Amino acid sequence: MGREAVWIWAWYGVCLAWMVLVSGWLEPVPYWGLWLLGGYALADAGSYFFHYIVDHYGDPARPGLVRDFQLHHLEPWGIARKSVGQAILPAARFAVPVMALLLLPALLEWLPNWFCLLGFELAALWVFTQVFHRWAHMPVHGLVRWLQRLHLVVDGRAHQRHHCAPFDSHFAVINGWSNAPLDRLGVPLLLDRMLQRLGWRKRGLQQSLVLLATQLEPGCETFSSRARS
Repeated sequence: MGREAVWIWAWYGVCLAWMVLVSGWLEPVPYWGLWLLGGYALADAGSYFFHYIVDHYGDPARPGLVRDFQLHHLEPWGIARKSVGQAILPAARFAVPVMALLLLPALLEWLPNWFCLLGFELAALWVFTQVFHRWAHMPVHGLVRWLQRLHLVVDGRAHQRHHCAPFDSHFAVINGWSNAPLDRLGVPLLLDRMLQRLGWRKRGLQQSLVLLATQLEPGCETFSSRARS
C-alpha cells in the first residue's frame, strides 16, 4: 500500500470514528439541524474565499496547491480524470492529523457538542470539496445529478461561469449558495484591497495562465485550444 492510499484510508477511518462519536450527540445539541445547515453554508462561503485567493495569488511556477488550482483553468476536464481518492488526498493529509488530535478531547467531553458537530462537518466538507468540484466537470447521472438540480452540490453548468474570463466570479465549489451574494457584494475586490494592504501581490489568473501555457508540453490540449476547435 502506497503512502497516498494510507492517507486516504486514514481519512476514512477518522471520518468513521467521528461519525460514531457525533451520531450519539445529535439529540443533546439544540437545533442540530440548523447547525448542520449553517455549517454547509459556511463551508461553501469558505470555499469561495479560498478558491479566489489560490486562483489569483501566489506563484504558479512553483509546484503545489496554487499551481494545481491555476493549471486547472487550462485543463478543466483534468479533474474528472482523477479518482475520488486522488481528489481528496491533498486535503486529507491536512485533515487527518487535526481531526485525530481532536478525537481525544472530544471523547473526554472537553469540547462542546455543537463544536464537535460543526467541526466534523466542516472538516468533512473541506476534504470532499474536490469531489463536488470533480462532479461539476464530468457527466453525472442518478443521485449526483439530482443533488446538483436541488443545488445541494455545485451544479456543472453554473460552475462553468467560473471558467470564463476575467475569472472574477462563482468561486464556491461545494453547493454554490454563496456565489450570488458574495459576487454581488464585490468580495473579490474587497479581498484584493485587504490582501494588498497586508503586502500580498496579486498576479491575477489571466497573467498566470499565460505563464502556465508556455510550460505545458508541446501538443498538450488546453482550454484555449479546445475552445478554438
